[in-house]
Amino acid sequence: MMEGLAFAQEIGLPLNTHLIVHWAGTLLGDDSDGNLFANFRYLLDKRFRRKFGIALTGIWVRERHRNKHTRVIRSQPLSPPAASAEPVPHSSKERP
Repeated sequence: MMEGLAFAQEIGLPLNTHLIVHWAGTLLGDDSDGNLFANFRYLLDKRFRRKFGIALTGIWVRERHRNKHTRVIRSQPLSPPAASAEPVPHSSKERP
């Protein structure tokens, strides 16, 4: 994680937002195989591309304590881009 934080800083996308997903608090329950989180990452990336014009940049870890949850530390611009900003194209990778 520390290397990821340092790398994000080096490329000018400091990780400045923290998000925790408590799987027990969802209607879907635990995400033991990671499929729910893969879909969540896809949707979060899509939102970032539309709102900020950048791809999702972040690190995440699944913690399997008493309360299973996923921590996401991500870079979020402090303001949306100017109207003239070019949108970031999606990769050719298919949705999970």
